[in-house]
This record gives sequence, structure tokens and C-alpha cells, in this order.
Amino acid sequence: MSTPNAVAAGIFALVLVVLGWGLIPPFPTPSSMLGDPISHLTAGLGTPTEQRNDSLVWKETRGFVEWSLEISLDTSPEGLADRPRSISRCVGILSVELLPLCKFAMDGRILVPNNRLERSRAPASVRQGEGR
Repeated sequence: MSTPNAVAAGIFALVLVVLGWGLIPPFPTPSSMLGDPISHLTAGLGTPTEQRNDSLVWKETRGFVEWSLEISLDTSPEGLADRPRSISRCVGILSVELLPLCKFAMDGRILVPNNRLERSRAPASVRQGEGR
């Protein structure tokens, strides 16, 4: 093998090694973290890289591969403030996100009215059907 071909093969192998190492996620899967309290997540992940009004963001760069983890907080009055609403983990190469490698998990909550509570607060005539 000639010297230019050996150099090209070496550079190609080095790029593959860096890319392979960069594509190993530094963060756990979003679904595995969804039920954990925010205090537990920040203790395990460290200080967030960015803090926004309703989310925390961690970023880690490996060569030219950048991983990001975003935890959206539940800010609704009836929500659980100590649990994440959603978590996303994405990878980008040279600032281009690779959507097939992104993972997303979301906690769904259904609010159901408590009819018994509403009836107990209503006047006795309405509860018995006399107020119609």
C-alpha cells in the first residue's frame, strides 16, 4: 500500500473511531428517567448547562458530536412540580440534529373532575333533583 493510501486509511479509521465513540449516549434513556424526581436527576446529571423558565438542559460534546438532554418541568397548577413533564435526548453532528437517533418520553396526566365532591357542595334540593 502506498503512503498516501495508508494515510487516507488511517484518517478514515480515526474518523470512524471518533464517530463511534461520539455516538455512544452520555445520558440515560428518557423513559428510564421520567418517573424520577428532579432533585434525583440533577444529583445524577450534575449542574444543567442551561436553565430556562420551564426546562433544564444538559449538553455534552464528544469531538464533533454534541448530545443534549432537555427536561421540561411541569409548571401547571395541577401538575407535579417535582417530576418532569417530558424528557428528550438528541444528538447532533456539526450542529445538525440526527432525528432518527433522538429519543423522547412524556408523562401524560388526565384530570378527571370529582363529581362526588361537586355534588356534596351543591344545595340539598339540587342533589335530590328538586331544583329543576
